[in-house]
Amino acid sequence: PYVDFGIGAEDQQRNSPTRFLRLLGQELLDFMTWIEPTESERVARRETFQRVKAVVLSIWPSAKVTLFGSSATTLSIASSDIDIAVSELPAEPYPGTNGHLAPIERLHAAIRDQTDLYEPDT
Repeated sequence: PYVDFGIGAEDQQRNSPTRFLRLLGQELLDFMTWIEPTESERVARRETFQRVKAVVLSIWPSAKVTLFGSSATTLSIASSDIDIAVSELPAEPYPGTNGHLAPIERLHAAIRDQTDLYEPDT
């Protein structure tokens, strides 16, 4: 059935290309609104990045922690992950050398200790 979206008389023919394009355009706008993160989700992403960055810097104060990907470009959708790069770590022995952990294992252990950051099933 015809639904009035405020389109003009020229669009009211059921098979009108103009009507189709207007309805498609509205459908795309509605979809974009539906998939984009809410303000509270954007705040949660920023806070999560800051908390991870704080953990990294507590282990390696001279490290560089960078947000990249869709979260950094504001192109993320509600289900997007958060891409974080950690670089400029100090040279350390690898596992098996004097019992030291690899950097990723040290970071994992530190994040695991932060119960508000650690979700084992994700």
